[in-house]
Amino acid sequence: MSRFRFFWERVGTIIVEGKVVGAMGASGNSPQEDEDIALAGAVLTPAAIQEEGKWKIRGPAWLPEYDLRARTAGGGVPTIQPRTGDASQTTANQSAAAPARITWIGLFGALFGSVVIRDIVRLIAPDPSTLVVAVREAMILASAAGLLLVVRRLEGLPFTSIGLGTSRWWKSVLWGLLTSILCGGVAVALAKATGYGQGPASAAFDRLPSWLISVIVFRAGIVEELFYRGYAIERMQALGMRRSFAAVVSLVVFSLGHYAGGPANILIALVLGGILTAFYLWRRDLVANILAHTLVDFVANVLPRLIPS
Repeated sequence: MSRFRFFWERVGTIIVEGKVVGAMGASGNSPQEDEDIALAGAVLTPAAIQEEGKWKIRGPAWLPEYDLRARTAGGGVPTIQPRTGDASQTTANQSAAAPARITWIGLFGALFGSVVIRDIVRLIAPDPSTLVVAVREAMILASAAGLLLVVRRLEGLPFTSIGLGTSRWWKSVLWGLLTSILCGGVAVALAKATGYGQGPASAAFDRLPSWLISVIVFRAGIVEELFYRGYAIERMQALGMRRSFAAVVSLVVFSLGHYAGGPANILIALVLGGILTAFYLWRRDLVANILAHTLVDFVANVLPRLIPS
């Protein structure tokens, strides 16, 4: 086992005081970009340990000297701690309980917050006016701002822990454009196949002024990706869930949250959300996800209004 540990530490990535000492293979990125991505991944990797403010990556959790035990003050981020049975371990677990609760609250808000706000507004005003819709959108945007505060102030984690700033801006733009083209083509095919856009919900949406539809489009692209891809997947994984299962849970909740638009809308959200989820799992670039989501919604809902009949 000692030889295996030597092998792992040689080929694994070891980050000490923010500097990459060794890396696994060539990624095609610049050294600085590899360092940024590695540091971002260290925040939520189940094999990460925070020691005197320095992030280090150890070997797999099943090495005999270590065991997955406590959650750090970083909002439920799994860490590796020495295997121990004394009272010090209990104290560490208790000290991590409050931050873990903060993450659970943030996770509930990410998965269900926007749907709860929307349904409460619909219950109060079944046929909302422009002002009511604007207030609803402002409330959802405020909830997103609150989630970002949770990440930075209460969890004490960088935005890279939810996929923001993990790639160069031009790569985010490029991948966002390519993903939007893929999603757009699939969306057109699904809309024609299901007849989506002909129901009463679509008619009510079309009655809104162009500026408010633009607000809705940009809010959806930013907030939904932040909630369902960036925060939900990362934090469910940090709380012990498999990454693939976290992605499925987030995708199902995201899709069912579009129930107001009928079965066709749920299907479209499921398929397009699946593409965006797969892309996030691959690239872990939330900026690209936001750009792709926003572009698809903008082309479908705003651009036709800007083109003369």
